[in-house]
Amino acid sequence: MTAESATADDMAPQFTALDGMSHTIPYRHLVGMRYSYVLLSHVIPLVGALTAIALIPWMPPTVLDIAMALALWALTIGVGISVGYHRLFSHRAFRTPTAIAVVITILGSMAAQGPLIIWVSLHRRHHQFSDAPGDPHSPWLSGPGLSGWLRGFWHAHFGWLLTHDMPDPLFYAPDLLKDKTLNRTSRLFLVWYLLGLGLPALIGGVVFQSWAAALTGFLWAGCLRVAVGLQLTWSINSICHLFGRHTHDTGDHSMNLAWLAIPSFGESWHNNHHQSPAAAAFGRRWWQVDLGYLFILTLKRLGMAQEIKPPRSSTAREDAST
Repeated sequence: MTAESATADDMAPQFTALDGMSHTIPYRHLVGMRYSYVLLSHVIPLVGALTAIALIPWMPPTVLDIAMALALWALTIGVGISVGYHRLFSHRAFRTPTAIAVVITILGSMAAQGPLIIWVSLHRRHHQFSDAPGDPHSPWLSGPGLSGWLRGFWHAHFGWLLTHDMPDPLFYAPDLLKDKTLNRTSRLFLVWYLLGLGLPALIGGVVFQSWAAALTGFLWAGCLRVAVGLQLTWSINSICHLFGRHTHDTGDHSMNLAWLAIPSFGESWHNNHHQSPAAAAFGRRWWQVDLGYLFILTLKRLGMAQEIKPPRSSTAREDAST
């Protein structure tokens, strides 16, 4: 199934709790791959980000470094992850031509959050078992009291990357596995991730004809941008299931958190999203800024997005302050 032929209602297979609990690849079979991914995509960018900060007195970022970091943030976190990995591929919230879907997949890969098909499988399982046993990254399954709360926060924010069983893509993402173009693009995750780190170094070095400029481009628009972007996305897993406003009865602990909305491109209207997962728009009120949805509307104006799915009717507990 191609991204172009998928309908807006084709969000994911319909799961049952009994089936879903068995459709995982046990952690013990993936230890080497898991630690390699964390080292490459998390540890190296974090070391680079800390190095960038430490070198500020001697090698401060240029205006170009900051501009590239912000542009790549918008393209990778905003377009690649929020619009692409999440709304388009995980939930089929709209339809777009295959060529656009491939570009969006590449941008999402540059955010270093894993191959498209793995990301989608994890996210669909999260919705299947949200804050219940089987959820890969719920903060509510680590025991009672303050110690359980702290363990839950750590698990939801980062620890789950090292411990969770892997959802089986054959069960959770058969639509993407059947799409030869997107499947091939997903498998090239490492190429796109390294491109996201190397491209700003290349641009900086060429523009200033300087190895130092290449290094600051790599550290600021590459490593620091990736490291901060990962923290922001994992905050949706952790903070947005612990703090905020629970406006809709969703049967879980998903929350809306206004102060994360702009940098996350609308992802932190998380309770809204859990109330209507397949909807393209996460913001529901005029003041609930959702930059990801504005990008989808821009694609629609350009003739590149169709069948944009609206939210279903709400049973929200609304008051004047919401």
